[in-house]
Amino acid sequence: MMKILKYKNQEIKYSIKRKNVKNINIRIRNNMVNISANNSVSEKYIEDILISKWSWIIKALKKKENIFLQNEEHKYITGEEFLYLGEKYPLKVIKSNENKLILDNNLLLYIEEDNSLTTRKRIIDNWFLNEMDYVFKDSFKRNYPLITAYTNIKPKLKYRKMTASWGNCRMPSGIITLNKYLIRTPLDFIDYVMVHELVHLIHQNHGRNFYSLLEKLMPDWKIRKELGNNYNL
Repeated sequence: MMKILKYKNQEIKYSIKRKNVKNINIRIRNNMVNISANNSVSEKYIEDILISKWSWIIKALKKKENIFLQNEEHKYITGEEFLYLGEKYPLKVIKSNENKLILDNNLLLYIEEDNSLTTRKRIIDNWFLNEMDYVFKDSFKRNYPLITAYTNIKPKLKYRKMTASWGNCRMPSGIITLNKYLIRTPLDFIDYVMVHELVHLIHQNHGRNFYSLLEKLMPDWKIRKELGNNYNL
């Protein structure tokens, strides 16, 4: 159940999930503060904890809102930021005798006389598609050997924009589809999603056997998964 806490002329949305845990855990996802605490902890005590961490929570919520806004339409002008592998890169548009995009400390967009929005978008979209293909295939190449002791299925990779998940694995066809927005997230998170979907080649549900194998193949998967909480689809 969602609750609202007001403090210093600001308010936050939060929810409490009662678990058998020793400490109060605070996570921020989808512009809401998610708390896990045991039944002995009062709601008043939890709100006092939230107030004590108020500045951090507000800063974290604003950061997530900024990341969420990356999904808006771009204007493709100098100074506009683009997310790539978890880092923000400002765009710098440069007049040139050829059309190309180079990643340095900035995204350097070299463009010819045709200075239209359509041309800029096409160049940047093509660059991201090429990077996506390379990064995703490289992740597969590095992580597929982890699973070969358990299956001889070699899946086919596909990419598309998805609004509800980072990836999925279709069986028995063995097709792994990755969300195109993954290219905006850190490589450690991309590798987590890859291994997660590879484990689905053996275990199609999220039962105990699935997580047991995931833990064996990627012992730090929980830490990697947390990285994805910074990005809203």
